[in-house]
Amino acid sequence: MRLLHRYFRRNISRATLTACLALLGLFAVIDLLLELSNGGSNPNQLKEALQYAALRIPANLYQLLPICVMLGGLFSLAQLVNDSEYPVIRTAGVSLARVALSLLRIGFLFALLTLLVSEVLMPLADREARSLRLKIASTATVNNLQSGYWMRDHERFVNFDEVDANQTVKQLSLYELDAQQNIKSISTAREARYVEGQGWVLQDVTRVQTQPGQVVTEHLPQMIWSTGLTPQLVTMLAVTPEKMSAWQLYQYTRHLLENRQDAARYELAFWARLGYPLSCLSLLLLALPFAQFQKRSGGAGLRLLSGLLLGLLFYVLSRLVSHMALIYDWPPIGAALTPSLVILLLASFILWWQEYGRVRFRS
Repeated sequence: MRLLHRYFRRNISRATLTACLALLGLFAVIDLLLELSNGGSNPNQLKEALQYAALRIPANLYQLLPICVMLGGLFSLAQLVNDSEYPVIRTAGVSLARVALSLLRIGFLFALLTLLVSEVLMPLADREARSLRLKIASTATVNNLQSGYWMRDHERFVNFDEVDANQTVKQLSLYELDAQQNIKSISTAREARYVEGQGWVLQDVTRVQTQPGQVVTEHLPQMIWSTGLTPQLVTMLAVTPEKMSAWQLYQYTRHLLENRQDAARYELAFWARLGYPLSCLSLLLLALPFAQFQKRSGGAGLRLLSGLLLGLLFYVLSRLVSHMALIYDWPPIGAALTPSLVILLLASFILWWQEYGRVRFRS
């Protein structure tokens, strides 16, 4: 069985890699074309678009990896059926349960890989991609350092720690320069909220101004900051729940709960981040019964269509359950795991029907 497991793993891994390269290439081309269409007359348009498409690869890989695992399993297992290797394996005494267990073990390895991409590669690449996107989309230049988010607004530099769900900027610092690039004033505020028609209203402000021969410090309860930076532009820097790592989601969710704030969206994203890799197991197991349906002739196109339809079904189901969970206040852990559990139960039922159900029905 060990030899058979390695044989399954090698074939499925090879087919999964092929599917990943094909789909990632397709999505990279789409991202590149979208950036080129939005680039305007930027002289560095092609270079920046290529950089953005490359930085989007980890996020695309995270979304596509379970579907690629299913496609790889579907193609490799169907090939075993077409070459009569699978019937020989079953005739040799290997039960369906042992084959399914081997597929689950392979799916678990891909689940760990998916988790690694989501926790390490995707947050880093997504942060750089959003910063680059903001640079392409506006005249402001943006960087994200350990000291927080940094933006440039003409002769001002802005630093802030975070933006919450209400588009309130926390711990904002505003550095204003003169024509000689010397610091003219530094304003620090506990928070800033955007008011339409006025600009950003800074709360609890400490303002330090440099004047000839002296430094003047004043404390203001409020201060208006008029700028072209809208909340939508600022929040492009902030990490959305769907793009945060599981550890970041855990920390931020705990912070919201401790402050008696609504954390439903972040809790759902946290459990979805942990539950999504498990879909590699259920989708790979679902590939087995569908592979057994294939015939010797004309099966390649049908396998591709079947895999794409199953992947689309899983994606739609996941999105639907997530939105309904937020609307109807469902338990986050249940909503996050439901799509994978539904696919797993569906695969188990089809396998049972193929192995035992049809025989009992005929008898």
